[in-house]
Amino acid sequence: MGILSLITFAPLLGALIILMLPKDKPNQIRCVAVGAAALAFIGSLWAAASFSPGMPGLSDLNLQFVEKL
Repeated sequence: MGILSLITFAPLLGALIILMLPKDKPNQIRCVAVGAAALAFIGSLWAAASFSPGMPGLSDLNLQFVEKL
């Protein structure tokens, strides 16, 4: 799984997990929400840290974070 997929789908996965939790467990819901948000945030920090401004950009279509499916 690439970094962009992690940033995109971590909150979605967290929301799906929250949908399966019982409503009378607000602390579990809160922990899952914070965990999913933290995972996406850490992934975005990792993407920002690994960004290399010296690489060719959009003009050459050599994008840094392109994921191949």
